[in-house]
Amino acid sequence: MAPQHNRTIRWLWDRYLAFRYRGAFAAIHFNLSAAEGNLDPSLPVILIPNHISWWDGFMCFEIQRRLRPGSGIYSLMLETELRKFPVLRQVGCFGIHPGNPASVRRAFMQFRDLVTADPYRTLTFFPQGRISPMRQRPLRFSRGIELLVRLSGRVQCIPVALHIEPLNAAKPTFFVHAGKPIDSRDRKITSKLLEEEVTNLLDQVSITSPMKFLTEGT
Repeated sequence: MAPQHNRTIRWLWDRYLAFRYRGAFAAIHFNLSAAEGNLDPSLPVILIPNHISWWDGFMCFEIQRRLRPGSGIYSLMLETELRKFPVLRQVGCFGIHPGNPASVRRAFMQFRDLVTADPYRTLTFFPQGRISPMRQRPLRFSRGIELLVRLSGRVQCIPVALHIEPLNAAKPTFFVHAGKPIDSRDRKITSKLLEEEVTNLLDQVSITSPMKFLTEGT
């Protein structure tokens, strides 16, 4: 089943998530300044985050809402997980079986058709393919992103660093940082390039952002 965008369900889902965030985190800090003002509305955007928690895809919902209002966001997720939350099909989620090349290619082709019809679209793609330890290095990005870019034509890829720190509260703090967009016309998009970009961003975020937060809080 192809993903849909039901505006009413998305509105309700965003408010449900806001409620859940308050229960799970002391704070969520977004730094999207490197991407703000640097996006071409005539091109699709693919968000490329590391994958550390169940929350990651929903943090990308918020990135889309802030950077690409009205575009809707599409997300690739495990079919097994999507079956547990079928409502997510109404807010742009694709179900895939990572070990099945036909399933992955079918999802990529669906996204290609979507951006062909309207390039003002946003997609979340996790090249790690699964949740991994937060400080795992290397990140081990798969090459699936290269096929997705080839099928989609000219796109803008945004590296995204996701990091969680306990800090000085009972609940952890979530840090969400977006890097500078990479236009596939200007640079060849490879899994190696994106892994380097996300790793560099993570190395900055995991130290400087919590330290700044602790310093300002004293």
